[in-house]
Amino acid sequence: MWEKKNNTLQLGDDPCVTWALRALDARLEIARWFKSVGHIDSAGILSLIEAEREVSDRWRRAILRISTKDYTQMHGQEAVDDRLFANLGCDAGWHHPLWRPIPTEQMQAGAALPFDSDSLRVVYLGHGLAQCPDAAADTLLSEIHRAMAPGGQLRIVVRDFQLAFDAYRAGWREQFLNVTDFAPIDAGQTVGQLFLSTFAEGLAGKVTDDDLARRFSEGTPVAVADDLCAEARQGEAAIRAEACNWYTFEKLERMVRRAGFGDVRRSYFGQSRAFVLQDTSFFDIPLSEVSVFVDAVKPFAGGA
Repeated sequence: MWEKKNNTLQLGDDPCVTWALRALDARLEIARWFKSVGHIDSAGILSLIEAEREVSDRWRRAILRISTKDYTQMHGQEAVDDRLFANLGCDAGWHHPLWRPIPTEQMQAGAALPFDSDSLRVVYLGHGLAQCPDAAADTLLSEIHRAMAPGGQLRIVVRDFQLAFDAYRAGWREQFLNVTDFAPIDAGQTVGQLFLSTFAEGLAGKVTDDDLARRFSEGTPVAVADDLCAEARQGEAAIRAEACNWYTFEKLERMVRRAGFGDVRRSYFGQSRAFVLQDTSFFDIPLSEVSVFVDAVKPFAGGA
């Protein structure tokens, strides 16, 4: 499908492979450029450079695994032609030739999704969900259910609050810093502030470590997290807030079932029941080490 000639990739005629390899080439070129600058102080950029070969090998193995032909075999020509696959809450620059991206900003607006009822075959809902309050998340899940065809598959990937809380209680600061993508720059933040930034980001630096410890000693983790998230969506904190909600498998299962989905299962990185989502060059990243993965299905009429 591809071969390396004169330091350039000769692309095949499959659009999935073509776009993915172009993205890879661009990422590697950025890494090489930063390497040549010589005065780098960003932990993220340094990690990118150090992992250049590993990233190259991983992406090239992954991208060649699921092609347009595979999509057609699994979901039919109509689904491929009409691009009946949606990635909700992705970055504005995310692109896959067979998928329709809905950036987080559009998803948060609360408007109806731009899809016909009973049409979508697969929906991927990523970390943008952490920027939605519970009411908005419920509305979004109901809209996904409306737009999804019976038998359609939903996958949700978002940061696992239980893992973060356990690391906070254990004082394990490294869990928040040693993630594959989008790790915060280590500026000496305490474990409490790193923990707070994962679900109530607008309060990081505003709620002291002593206050945080007091709150969790006086209430249940769920109740305290709800209160902190509500504060993070108010006033000045909301202006710079990104993460403003928390999720565990149990909470997501309740929300997904309430929206009408069934066969809800906990999953793991790269192991979606929707086989097209096992392409980890496009899905299940970032923050795969600290995320919760949930798969669900829209039942057929009369199904469970």
